[in-house]
Amino acid sequence: MLALLALAAAAGAQPLAADALQPGAGPGVAQGVGQNAGQGAGSDAGQSAGQGIEQDIGPGIEPTAAADAGQPMAGTEQYVLPFSLLGERRNLELRGVDGHRELVFGVRADQRVARARIDLRYSRSQALLQKLSHLKIMLNGELAATVPLETASPETAASATAAPGPQDEAHAWLDLPVRFFRPDNLLSLQLIGHYTLQCENPVHPDLWADIDQSSRLVLDVEPLVLPDDLSLLPAPFFDRHDPRRLHLPFLVAGASDARIEAAGMIASWMGALASYRGADFSVGTRDLPAHGHGVVVAGAADLPPGLDLPALEGPTVALRTNPNDPAGKLLVVTGRTDQEIRTAARMLVLGGQVLAGPTALLKNLETRPRKPYDAPNWIPTDRPVALGELGAVGGFTRSGRVPEPITVDFRLPPDLSDWQTRDVPLSLRYRHSAQSPADEGRLDVLLNRATIRQELLEGRDERLRRWTGDDPSVQQDTVRIPLGSLSALSSLQFQFRYKMPERPECSGGQVDNWRSGIDPESTLDLSGVAHHKAMPDLAAFSTVGFPFTRMADLSETVAVLPDQAGDEEYGALLTWLGAAGRSTGLPASGIRVLRAAEAKAPALAGKDVLLVESGPPSALLRQWAGHVSAAGAPAAETEWSVGALIRQAYRWVAGAGETAGGRARAGSDWLAGFESPVTAGRSVVVLAAGDGARLAQLVEAFALDPVQGGQVQGGLAAWQGDRFQVLSRASSYYVGSLGAVRTVAWFLSRHPLLMLLALLLGVALAAAVFYLHLRTRARRRLQMDSE
Repeated sequence: MLALLALAAAAGAQPLAADALQPGAGPGVAQGVGQNAGQGAGSDAGQSAGQGIEQDIGPGIEPTAAADAGQPMAGTEQYVLPFSLLGERRNLELRGVDGHRELVFGVRADQRVARARIDLRYSRSQALLQKLSHLKIMLNGELAATVPLETASPETAASATAAPGPQDEAHAWLDLPVRFFRPDNLLSLQLIGHYTLQCENPVHPDLWADIDQSSRLVLDVEPLVLPDDLSLLPAPFFDRHDPRRLHLPFLVAGASDARIEAAGMIASWMGALASYRGADFSVGTRDLPAHGHGVVVAGAADLPPGLDLPALEGPTVALRTNPNDPAGKLLVVTGRTDQEIRTAARMLVLGGQVLAGPTALLKNLETRPRKPYDAPNWIPTDRPVALGELGAVGGFTRSGRVPEPITVDFRLPPDLSDWQTRDVPLSLRYRHSAQSPADEGRLDVLLNRATIRQELLEGRDERLRRWTGDDPSVQQDTVRIPLGSLSALSSLQFQFRYKMPERPECSGGQVDNWRSGIDPESTLDLSGVAHHKAMPDLAAFSTVGFPFTRMADLSETVAVLPDQAGDEEYGALLTWLGAAGRSTGLPASGIRVLRAAEAKAPALAGKDVLLVESGPPSALLRQWAGHVSAAGAPAAETEWSVGALIRQAYRWVAGAGETAGGRARAGSDWLAGFESPVTAGRSVVVLAAGDGARLAQLVEAFALDPVQGGQVQGGLAAWQGDRFQVLSRASSYYVGSLGAVRTVAWFLSRHPLLMLLALLLGVALAAAVFYLHLRTRARRRLQMDSE
């Protein structure tokens, strides 16, 4: 114990001394998380051992009182990565004598960290002993910094409790040695805590510290110039190590329909790669990006100067240095004709050919047509799906008494019908270390953070195990998941808990031997669930792009742009296509783009239509104005009930339908959905705004902001600049099919009067047949008697 006291006092009493930056640390110097696509990359800088800790620790300090990040170093760019951006949905809770949590963050290939700091905001128990307690910060297994936990003032200590509170907040700035950085980094935060000099309980309630999710990494990065090599793709335009939203500018010279389609394919490809990060795109038709990375879609005659491409022989892609930024790269997609440009983009995003060097000539390869609902990001509904298909296998195991929950996120087609299908089975297999009822182990199964099942973890009798040969730590059960509780974006959580066994004081440390896991071969079975949905449903459109994403490559989608569309309209379309790619996990290689003047019935037949409007309404929108009004009007009641009559009377008095339609036509920015006037069962979604800039803001609001996007519902919604107002929740048509038999049953269930009439007709018909049968028999009997 004395040795421990001395060692802890030495570590906590003196901060580490800061060493000067050492340039040219060599190839062993790791690289920090880089800037987003659109920024360059740079040179090397290292830092010597013993990087200093800038401390600003004390109770009662509000997070807003912390010093700002300061100015970036000369020749570098500074940006911030909050812990919440690194996947932490809540505060990091450190419990026990050595509680720890880990954060994973990455490194872009086109940047290098010159300086790295942590802005650490935390709360801790006031009962912790200063000489023995501190936070230990590890970077990739190396000690990066320590944070002494100072004793509280007498006033604060007198009121200290075991539970965290605002009065316990503290703040510290910590420098991280950049020599420890690697392409993939693991940041570990560990509480070394003690509350008494005597024998102590390793899980005493006074042993706690919470790291606030608003804590952040502050990085100063410098650019690194990459070679012009197509084998680097999708880097540097998208880098998986960068957790921030992707911003990528496009130059689309000429902006013909085919070239916008080509740009849309690339945008959806980048959106699929960006995934949870989100992606937005800006479009220009004249100038190259002023700095950083970008995409150029142009014909041979429209290529900007300075790209130095050879004579074109067909669909071509190339990687070139941005003439406006030596550290920036341009992805050039070109060809001799618009069709070759479209082919180059399509072959690029489908990835059927190996690319290398600065320039590549692509061949037009045939691909098999996609099937409905086959998006890689969507759970298949024609077979059981193993949970291991939905997440990394390594993420299905946990250690500790109350470990972090095992989370499985997944996407579903939003048109799954729960009519006569109340739940679906989850065949669950799991392992645990509970060997007896005394452990009081428990497994909580949650769907979207709501508990749907609790299982006790009990060890199997040893004699039974010998007879059966089964592993006593493996249990299997079937969990029924309510189908109505599943949403297009759903999440399963599995939380293991074990009771801490009672131990006498001074009996030694507690061995952490609790291990838990979910078998990746556990399956969720949605087969047999029908696709059938009431429409319009703008919520499904804003969250997963439905009904357009029903075909993962958008091969049954036509996007209609204004005749005089400009950069903002093109950018809005590309941003939405990026969101569609994020939903499906595939590029929109089948998208078709038309101008409003070209959008005639034959071109729209059998297609879902995305109608993009800015400024005065197009002739097509004026032609379909009655359908927009219908989307804002209440649906006719088809049920014969007192509630239906009351709702009809209220709508008649309030004039709800006229109000909704009128407000949408009054000039606000809005979304509307309705059945296609060209093909029954097909859908039209209108995105309308007063001008191109507001249209881009509208698309970004519902496609990239989960809070505002979650407000979009029904058939008509107006955007108020900071929120969406739902003007109608009416349903006027259906998509999908329940099957012949269930369709008849479903129709009759919604029309009870028709069902009663059919029943009466059936009874009358049966009575008539029975009467005729008896009458025939009576006649035969009379004839036999007369003979």
